[in-house]
Amino acid sequence: MAIFDAEYQRVVAGKNSEEGDCLECVAGDAGGRTYCGISEKYNPTWPGWAFVDLGHFSDPSLAALVRSFYLANYWLVCRCDLLPDPLAGAMFSAAINCGASTAIQWLQRALNLELDDSLPINGTMDAATLAAVEKANSAMLGAAFLGYWLRHYIDLAEAKPSQRKFFTGWVHRASGHFAV
Repeated sequence: MAIFDAEYQRVVAGKNSEEGDCLECVAGDAGGRTYCGISEKYNPTWPGWAFVDLGHFSDPSLAALVRSFYLANYWLVCRCDLLPDPLAGAMFSAAINCGASTAIQWLQRALNLELDDSLPINGTMDAATLAAVEKANSAMLGAAFLGYWLRHYIDLAEAKPSQRKFFTGWVHRASGHFAV
């Protein structure tokens, strides 16, 4: 089972992480201004913005707020601690980039394919979903999950040409969790 701090370093806080460790405002990014990957547009009440607005980037309290944000909103919501590697890290990363409910729905769809089942697609990491994960072949489940994740990026890039500049990064983000 995956450990939060290791995945947090890989995805959010480590050198060469997927999210980056700085304040960014990339033209055309649907999330607008971000700090360590936290979108101000989607998280306007996050208490860390007070530190960011004052330029207190090296304050340990800001680092703690970033860590607790990711733990509470993605890792725990998706129950990544109960998922096998590398699925746990992929779920964490997909939830951050695409939303926890969306990532869980992809997992539920992948489980239905892998197990030939009819698990409800409710976007909630419930007992039925976790039980199905236990029964699934991890490699096949990971491949199906990756397929849904990549399909999302393909559909997004096709529907919104302004987002195509992010496509290569998205594909690297998703495929980097699995040996492909």
